[in-house]
Amino acid sequence: MLISLNAFAGIGLIALCLLMGLTSLQVDLVDKSEIQLLDWLQSHQIGIDRFYSDTDAADRATAIDPQGLDTEQGKVVSWISKKYRVAPEPIGALVKEAYEQSPKYQIDPLLILSVMAIESNFHPYAQSEYGAQGLMQVVTRIHHAKYKEYGGNWAAFDPKTNLKVGILVLRDCIKLKGSLEGGLRFYVGGSDDNDGGYVQKVLTEYKRLQLASKGIKTPMQGEVLFRDESLEELGEGR
Repeated sequence: MLISLNAFAGIGLIALCLLMGLTSLQVDLVDKSEIQLLDWLQSHQIGIDRFYSDTDAADRATAIDPQGLDTEQGKVVSWISKKYRVAPEPIGALVKEAYEQSPKYQIDPLLILSVMAIESNFHPYAQSEYGAQGLMQVVTRIHHAKYKEYGGNWAAFDPKTNLKVGILVLRDCIKLKGSLEGGLRFYVGGSDDNDGGYVQKVLTEYKRLQLASKGIKTPMQGEVLFRDESLEELGEGR
């Protein structure tokens, strides 16, 4: 009986030692895991910090200093910024992009900006009930092929990409219909006899931007008239 009790006591002591050993081992493992995790977090944080310290904020944003634009573009930026209550820096980037893309597609940059104004009020994340998205309100599900070279449909929410795709769609619409007015009407999906006043809105805004680009005091609302210029001439690239 005594032997049995001693045996049980011995087994208990061994079990206690093993338990303490395991507990100690677990503590060591936890400590090591915590150290490894801390090292990983610190190394990645350093990587993140290095990325942001080495990359200028302006390089990560659709924005530029409008002071670096030429006189005409600067006037356009100033007018749009005031009318639509948007920051001049991102508008400066969009105006510059419109002027750079204009020769490629033979569409006046001010017409491009006019479409953008009427379509989205320069809101890069705008979306209509029909699924038109971004600055130029391109229906992504219809024109998804045009976004492939930019990485897919998510690019619709990148301002410059949306602008480029929108210009391409507008160019195709004008070519298909053979006229500026017809192209604009097709772009918005209106019929020949009913576009909800869209064409007139775009062309009126286009006239305002033409005047503003010349430094002429331009009303932000109401009709604006040109002299001795046809609508078709206004639609040609520079």
